[in-house]
Amino acid sequence: MESLANTLKEAKAENRRLQAELEKGSEAKAEIERLKAELKKEQDQSAALTEGSKGWMEFDTGWSSSMRLPTEQ
Repeated sequence: MESLANTLKEAKAENRRLQAELEKGSEAKAEIERLKAELKKEQDQSAALTEGSKGWMEFDTGWSSSMRLPTEQ
């Protein structure tokens, strides 16, 4: 009977250890998902900025550094 009680204690201890590992794994997985979402958000923002700057760079005013204002001549 005593050996059965010891076996039960060992099984409970192993169960607690495994539960703790499972919780750590779940926390790590949640952190990975959070970081993936943050990365996606930053990539989307970067893409939006890149698209915005492309439009700005392609905008042609017809002005060049060789042109001067009438008051500069």
